[in-house]
Amino acid sequence: GFSDTTATDVDCIKMFGITQGTTATTYEPDGTIPRWQMALFIHRMFTPTGVLAAGAVAVPAFTDTADLSAEIQAAITALASHGITLGTSATTFGPNDNVTREQMALFLDRFSIIAKDHAGAAITRNVASGAYNYTDIASTGFEAMESIINLFNIGVTEGYVTAAAASRSYRPSDNITRAEMASMITRLLGHSNARPAGVSIQPVTSTAALGSEATLISVRNADFTPCTEHRILASQRR
Repeated sequence: GFSDTTATDVDCIKMFGITQGTTATTYEPDGTIPRWQMALFIHRMFTPTGVLAAGAVAVPAFTDTADLSAEIQAAITALASHGITLGTSATTFGPNDNVTREQMALFLDRFSIIAKDHAGAAITRNVASGAYNYTDIASTGFEAMESIINLFNIGVTEGYVTAAAASRSYRPSDNITRAEMASMITRLLGHSNARPAGVSIQPVTSTAALGSEATLISVRNADFTPCTEHRILASQRR
């Protein structure tokens, strides 16, 4: 329902409550994202994917978050407890700093390590193949480079760059836009166990595959958490 974008990726993260927009009617797809907002976005991914509220990592005593809302502070604490964020220093989170594309890769890759796929198993990671054609990620930190490569291989980044060699770039130091963020989060959710509210029935293999089809049936509550008990009325059995 945003008036400034028709992107289905934005629709997806709005449906899951990951974004609320910049106003009731606008999303600002070309806008940048401060780190406090990114903490909210990723924290809101916890419920539909069943990630535990708190991890086992010691949370740094950040000195620059006290004036933030309780919701934002809770999001930062949750991310830090899972090691998704390490802060900008041992004592600072840098809440008003814009999130770069390198940082986005780190946040999402770390989230992918603790999230589960539709079968409750770890999301497949693929760093070893080394398949990518970005020419500008060697200057990033080692973990960031591995994160970008992994997300590339599971289809979370924009994929192969087909322009001229000079343009084959991931742009790690650029600020990520809200549209780019929505696309990357949506693609990662596609690897997870997140499902819409209500009943979803879908094949987990391509319809072009030979042999029998495996079918996934999901029943979710209004907050996207798995429904532990459900009944099908006789009139609905058709």
